[in-house]
Amino acid sequence: MKSLLLATVTAAGLLLAGTAAASEELAKEQKCTTCHHPTEKKKGPSIAQIKVDTKGKSVDAVVAAVKADDAHKRVKASDDDLKKIVAWMMN
Repeated sequence: MKSLLLATVTAAGLLLAGTAAASEELAKEQKCTTCHHPTEKKKGPSIAQIKVDTKGKSVDAVVAAVKADDAHKRVKASDDDLKKIVAWMMN
């Protein structure tokens, strides 16, 4: 029983780590990191600050705010990709 639990937890951890890495790569591909540095303010807030500012908000609400923001009008990411990027930045 313990082996099954350990295997399940390990698999979930690997899945989440893979998703986070993929979302980070997606953010780089979509040029989000041009304006959003992990810890320093650039043109936009740092990813660390985004985590603070979006605490308690839903991914959908933050995606809607990003899409409505004039600074993000040139973003070409699909809605699905944008949700992945926002979820990664929020976590």
